[in-house]
Amino acid sequence: MLLLLTLAFAEEQRYALVIGADQGSGEDHPLRFAEHDARRVGETLLDVGGVEAEDLVVLEGAQASDVRRSLAQLQKRLDSEVGPDDTALVFVYYSGHADSTALHLYGTELPLVELRTTVETLNAGVKLLVVDACQAGELLRRRGGAQVDPFEIEVAEALASEGMVVITSAAAGEDAMESDRLQGGVFTHHLVAGLSGGADRDADRRVTLEELYRYTYDRTLAYTTTAPVMQHPGFDVDLTGSAELVLSELGGRRTGRLELAEAGLY
Repeated sequence: MLLLLTLAFAEEQRYALVIGADQGSGEDHPLRFAEHDARRVGETLLDVGGVEAEDLVVLEGAQASDVRRSLAQLQKRLDSEVGPDDTALVFVYYSGHADSTALHLYGTELPLVELRTTVETLNAGVKLLVVDACQAGELLRRRGGAQVDPFEIEVAEALASEGMVVITSAAAGEDAMESDRLQGGVFTHHLVAGLSGGADRDADRRVTLEELYRYTYDRTLAYTTTAPVMQHPGFDVDLTGSAELVLSELGGRRTGRLELAEAGLY
């Protein structure tokens, strides 16, 4: 079922908590690009994701207690700033080490169940949790269901989306790759590229949740095809409402120019 209705991007207040941790715990090998990836994601959300500078928190070199404190502070802001008739979206991103039960942050651990539950209970209409870490797929729930033939639905009014979305860089039991050539995590590289326009499949200058996930999944899987372990990004969505969730709008605050020194085929 595909509903081609879009919630007005500007009507929604957006908040983001972005976390990067190069150092894990125990025998974790230090990462090179996790904190760099967090900065890139934060910059992208400012440029095209509808997040204002005062509503973005980027944590680098943080421990589990710092993440808990930031989530608690975010909850206080949401409680004071988001009324019953307001629409709000919270974007929480993590890049770093993890295992099947917890995130690893500079010698401390944050249980995956605690992270998901805390984000899920934030006072916002939509909560989007994105985790680029090994075995991050353990965050995904398994649900029952049955496939039926497609059918059409007519909706008189676009209803705002509400609920929780989790996107992970790898399936349960899979490793998440960093790339020296990409100077970052493979999944995050394609996530940022998708938000910045690569995922805009219908060329309407808006990137929706569905477009972003399809793009990130396809590109991450293709890039890791020749790697020792292939990455299969995971997706768990529990949203109500009839409006497509727009995650970025192109033509943001920064402009760029590319100059080619020589004529030729590029």
